[in-house]
Amino acid sequence: TVVVVAESTRTAALTAFAFRNLGSITVQGKSEVLTVFEPLYRVPCRSGSLGSSLLDMGCLSSGGSVRNMSQAQLSSSANVDTVLNAWRTISTSAMDQITRNYEEGMHHFVAGDFLRATMTFKRAAEVAPEDGPTKLLLKLCQAGPRPGERWDGVVHVEQK
Repeated sequence: TVVVVAESTRTAALTAFAFRNLGSITVQGKSEVLTVFEPLYRVPCRSGSLGSSLLDMGCLSSGGSVRNMSQAQLSSSANVDTVLNAWRTISTSAMDQITRNYEEGMHHFVAGDFLRATMTFKRAAEVAPEDGPTKLLLKLCQAGPRPGERWDGVVHVEQK
């Protein structure tokens, strides 16, 4: 399961978690463009507290279904650990490699250079073949924009 948070949640939790940009999306029935992020791992907390406004978020699962998690649910240690568990088994050097390739791929993807994005995401997938966001972005790159659609760097999610 991939947890997706909006910009406001990322900003509120920036001192507690490292995030990666999952891109910009619109969801069915809404015209507002949201930039969404995935929390990757906890960063050492200087104050010893995650803060009262840490995570009040909406989550979009990798299967496309939307669910809501309250601040209390996500800020509990067990839920955070479950969410971030997938990245625990990856070494720091591998995580750095995934991050570099993923960020470069996102740059090409948003710019509409799907060939370069595909090559770069494939390098990330070699290190983490089960990474849901990388697999999804590879599929989107291969599909490209719909015929007649002007690419604006925004993924339009058509199902909840």
